[in-house]
Amino acid sequence: MITLICGIPNSGKTTFSAKYPKCLHYDEIALTTPKRYAYICERVRSEGDIAVEGVYDEKWRRIELVEACHQSGHKATCIWLDAPLEVCLARERNFRRRHESIVVHFSKVFEPPTLDEGWDEIIRIT
Repeated sequence: MITLICGIPNSGKTTFSAKYPKCLHYDEIALTTPKRYAYICERVRSEGDIAVEGVYDEKWRRIELVEACHQSGHKATCIWLDAPLEVCLARERNFRRRHESIVVHFSKVFEPPTLDEGWDEIIRIT
């Protein structure tokens, strides 16, 4: 099974992903953005039981991941951590200390995952 853990910055993705023994963290892959997505899709195709953690705000990026998953013959599960913007901003101020505009931007552009992207299952955690 392939599991995507997605949501806006500071929604709890990294903490939630700790329960998965094998997890690719988007922010920890030292490649340019297009190459990161390609790298992740290739790992999904080749490895099988793996979790992927990242914002994945755009539907088309998630579709690429689902297609890679199905090409490998695995079930595709999306876990969407749907935390309130206020909570994510508080976490940014208290722990991350990046510019809050990053969190606000992703809260505005994030496209919630839907089954028509090809997921076998979507779990929304609020």
